[in-house]
Amino acid sequence: MRRAAKRDTNEKRIVEFLRRCGYTVAHLNDPGIPDLLVGTPYGINLLLEVKGEKGKLTEPQHAFFDMWPGQATVVRTIKDAKETLRRIMPVYLYVCAACDKTTDIVQKFTDEPITICPFCGKPEMKRKIQIAAVIYNGNGWTGAAKDDRA
Repeated sequence: MRRAAKRDTNEKRIVEFLRRCGYTVAHLNDPGIPDLLVGTPYGINLLLEVKGEKGKLTEPQHAFFDMWPGQATVVRTIKDAKETLRRIMPVYLYVCAACDKTTDIVQKFTDEPITICPFCGKPEMKRKIQIAAVIYNGNGWTGAAKDDRA
């Protein structure tokens, strides 16, 4: 693997911010791919390309973004990183202890858990986060939800 020519000056601050938020960050050292592989606490991986205010993608980076549309994001500031993280919302599996029915609901981390079962109306709903697996399917990366249903 070739080493990236240089790091953008804002990359260190963005990496520190991500780590303070509980994300794992790996530096990728190939100039043709995004700078960072970010692992979230809920099982989703992100590819982030850090650029300065006026920085542009190189030809190899353009080729990567063209080959893997939607799989990487360019961030220039901590605010950009926050917006990228806000767009990621986990899918929760809700299980009713009263009627044993299940449902999947996409919610923000800050949303209050649903407690009333939409099927039986009893306040017995319990939520479990589902872990998203990212799988290469031959045509690109796709997300497949895994859960802990037994």
